[in-house]
Amino acid sequence: LINIGGDIFTYGKDLENEYDYWTVEIEDPFDYNIKNSTKDDLYPRIENESNFEMPMLIISSMGVATSGVNKRHWTINNQTKNHLIDPSKNKSIENNLLCATVIGTDTTFCDIYAKVLMILGLQKAIDYCNINNISAILVTKSKDIFISESAKKYVWRE
Repeated sequence: LINIGGDIFTYGKDLENEYDYWTVEIEDPFDYNIKNSTKDDLYPRIENESNFEMPMLIISSMGVATSGVNKRHWTINNQTKNHLIDPSKNKSIENNLLCATVIGTDTTFCDIYAKVLMILGLQKAIDYCNINNISAILVTKSKDIFISESAKKYVWRE
């Protein structure tokens, strides 16, 4: 398991736990206990909320990358800005997505497409994933989770 700044690549088996795969937990974007987040963050977790849970992945020899606006943002002149730029507007993205996680064989591909999906916004991102067979998990600011068809095979189910 290789973790480089939150982007992950799994190789082979989890020998420590004697699994033929790796389990990868996707970070909860509403958890304000995450490094660089504060209780006053833009999208804080609601106290005592128990119905929001990020999926856990079961993967082997796959990469995972997440991009979002929940950590890297700031306020200038009462306007919230973030690090993801919409090239059609030449400014920070403004849509209903909070974060996008992409699963694939190439971690660089995953990182790039997580950012692309964020820029597209929810509906265009869902369509793009389905047309291009991209395995992705999308989380909205209103705490809805969308799992693309091709990502469903990587999501752990009890």
